[in-house]
Amino acid sequence: MNKEQDDLENRTIKEFLKGKVSLERALLVASGLDEEGVETYVGKIDKIQENFTEWLKEKKNVQQPQELSVYDRAEALFNYLWETKPDRYNSNFLLADVIDAQLSENVNEKVGNCIGLTSLYTVLGIRNGLELSVLYTNTQMFDESHTLNLLHDGDQEVVIENIHPSGFNFKKESDSENIILEYNAEESKTLRIKFKKGTLKTLLASEYNNKGIEKNDLGDVEESITDFDKAIELDPNFAIAYCNRGTIKSSLNDLEGAIDDYNKAIELDPNFAIAYCNRGTIKSSLNDLEGAIDDYNKAIELDPNFADAYCNRGNAQQKLKKYKKAIKDYNKAIELQPNYAKAFNNKAGAKIKLRKFKKAIKDFNRAIELDPNFAIAYCNRGNAQQKLKRFEEAIDDYTKAIKLDPDYASAYFNRGYAKQKLKRFEEAIEDYNKALKLKPDYKKAYRNKKLCERKLKGPLLTRFLELFKLKPYKSS
Repeated sequence: MNKEQDDLENRTIKEFLKGKVSLERALLVASGLDEEGVETYVGKIDKIQENFTEWLKEKKNVQQPQELSVYDRAEALFNYLWETKPDRYNSNFLLADVIDAQLSENVNEKVGNCIGLTSLYTVLGIRNGLELSVLYTNTQMFDESHTLNLLHDGDQEVVIENIHPSGFNFKKESDSENIILEYNAEESKTLRIKFKKGTLKTLLASEYNNKGIEKNDLGDVEESITDFDKAIELDPNFAIAYCNRGTIKSSLNDLEGAIDDYNKAIELDPNFAIAYCNRGTIKSSLNDLEGAIDDYNKAIELDPNFADAYCNRGNAQQKLKKYKKAIKDYNKAIELQPNYAKAFNNKAGAKIKLRKFKKAIKDFNRAIELDPNFAIAYCNRGNAQQKLKRFEEAIDDYTKAIKLDPDYASAYFNRGYAKQKLKRFEEAIEDYNKALKLKPDYKKAYRNKKLCERKLKGPLLTRFLELFKLKPYKSS
């Protein structure tokens, strides 16, 4: 992002928080538009509003939306959007992209994700006199946080699930702090999901949060933190943004900063299972294994179907050399997520520690079947092959791992060791050199390289002495 656009976003956020800029304009600026672009898209929203008014004349026989009750007006807007674009869900979350999709002449063009669709409904709803806020959650059922509308009609609250064609007046229950919605899951199961109430600030914060996720996915890690900062500025109670910023800080090796963000996310939302799981991973990397297991236990208590939490707890158990407990956790993760390649790989690693090499290879096979580009699984399977003295098979696995990840120092080292066991010392030295180039402080590679060099010098000396019929000098 250029400085001019960043300045515009920062200025717009401050003015929005003061009530000087509308949500509509703030969302358009968040879409990456400059001032001229914002005006263009305001005109496009005008066009959607005109189309809605014409649709009402035809369908409801009214001249203006305000002739309908609040409830009927809100339902009509929802039905209009779904009738004009009946297959609405895709990955668009920026309002500008959603507007373009909504106006497309292609009736089959998809429009947006939960944030994009909720943003569009909200800006149109406000234009039509609706009082709207948002609901959001961070459950594992959704890939990321999930956002939808809440309509306030006098004392009545109406849930509007914008990603579902029957989502108007979505069935709900309420407790003191949350609204509970039911979603259909696999195998005809019904999941009851708790949603927190948020404001329109939360909706704008959600857009910046998603921008941060997208930038991180594209490798722009530093700028992704800037977007999470903006999300937190907009809504200091938005636990999801703290959690995501913590994950980015972790990737930058700012472990203390990551812990601080996860702590804040948990303080704001004590039922935030993902934040507990992520904090556990940081504690594990800091060798606070018991603390990590406590966090994984809490994540599992909050979400018993959280496969990652079981897998990560298994990793911590492995570090504590509790291999049977680790395998039990990996099995549970696989039960919850049968195609979980990482869990198969890690379970196999625990079986190696228990010297169950053939069983480990079966699990590595499954991990590779699920993810043919899983370089670590090839390398680990090679280790199991070595334990069974299948050095050629091991070399094949290490070679595949290197092909998938040319900077995989451990794979070069392990391949060198297998070649060393086969007395292919010159080839082994080549692999150790490559490992040392990638990891100059690789002591094992340096030591093994020296051993191979000594092995090569011994036969050369013997041949030299035979050639000249000399005998080695012996001290008396």
